[in-house]
Amino acid sequence: MLALMVVATATAFAQEDVVKQIMKSKDYNEASTLLNANLNSMNSEQKAQCYNRLVSLSMETVSKEAQSETPSDEFFNALYNAFENAQLCEQFDQQPNAKGKIKPRFHNTNRDRLFPLRWQLINAGINGQKNNDNKTALKFFGTYVNTGIGQLSPLFADADNSADNNLTNISYWAGYHAFLDGQYDVANLYSDIALNDPELGKEALLVKLAVAEKTLKNRQDSISYCDELEKIYAADNSNELVFATLSSFYNSLGMTDKMEKIFEDKLKTDPNNFTVWVNRGENAEEKENLEEAINCYKKALVSQPNNAAVLRQIGICLYNRAAGTEERVSGKTGRAPKAALEQILPVYEEARTYLEKAKELDPQQKEVKWGYALYRCYYRLYGIDDERTKQAELDSHSK
Repeated sequence: MLALMVVATATAFAQEDVVKQIMKSKDYNEASTLLNANLNSMNSEQKAQCYNRLVSLSMETVSKEAQSETPSDEFFNALYNAFENAQLCEQFDQQPNAKGKIKPRFHNTNRDRLFPLRWQLINAGINGQKNNDNKTALKFFGTYVNTGIGQLSPLFADADNSADNNLTNISYWAGYHAFLDGQYDVANLYSDIALNDPELGKEALLVKLAVAEKTLKNRQDSISYCDELEKIYAADNSNELVFATLSSFYNSLGMTDKMEKIFEDKLKTDPNNFTVWVNRGENAEEKENLEEAINCYKKALVSQPNNAAVLRQIGICLYNRAAGTEERVSGKTGRAPKAALEQILPVYEEARTYLEKAKELDPQQKEVKWGYALYRCYYRLYGIDDERTKQAELDSHSK
């Protein structure tokens, strides 16, 4: 028993020595390493005291680096460390002491010295975006959101956040970068907060929908997802994003009746709805009903006349319709009668105009690959030796 008491006393003194070392340390990395190595043997009061020291060391760097005209990575990293350690300090500072009493020592100090610096977390997140660094953008944007919501960060629960107009906006960006980083639960959390943002609320919903699609594993998951979409759409049937997503799922799941029902309802209030006519055009084209596909795509163009993808599809359908007709009337001779060609060639010409319009809108084929379709059209109209045909052939091979 005496031996155990001696060991316990020695351990207690050893921990006090470590705490003293941390409190005297002038180097953040040294103090952090010491704390992490001895964390399991410290009591709550000691942990709170040491984490508070890390906050102070971080703030020294923040103050020093703040003198620079342009914030450095060292400034941003020190700022992040200050917020992270302050919240860990709060966690242990709020635990009962040896007498069972909760007497926080550092709450007010850390809240007051850090809360005014929250806006710098936005700059740090933007800096991560510029460097295409999702993890960094998420780290800073996420910390900004967390420290603005009491449930996520108790340290700042009693801070005056009434003037914060950026919370839902930054929540969207935090969710967006979490999605890109594959952290789907985190993306959902931040996107939920962003849903009511006046500028990015619909984009936040898009992130949530993308998360749901990424996490679907089987048909039943897709059906359950449709059920959720139906509820969202019932609450706001003007949301084109939800409408388009729901339509797509109905189509992929073979729920044709449900899809046509929402299409008919939509056309009653929006006769030129883009989503409806594009979907109907795609379905008709898949069934090789080219005439119907062309008509549907043309109706889609009423609301989006400069949609290069739809223009391309109209051009392809027109070309295929003309080529199919020419093949049928050519018969065994392989040559179409002159009277038939007089009806067919204008269809090729019409196909050309749509494909050239798609080319005009997307000359580098970044979104729409029109090259091969235009090459086939030029080949039929002008022959293989025409300069337009040769250029279109080159375009058809471009990446």
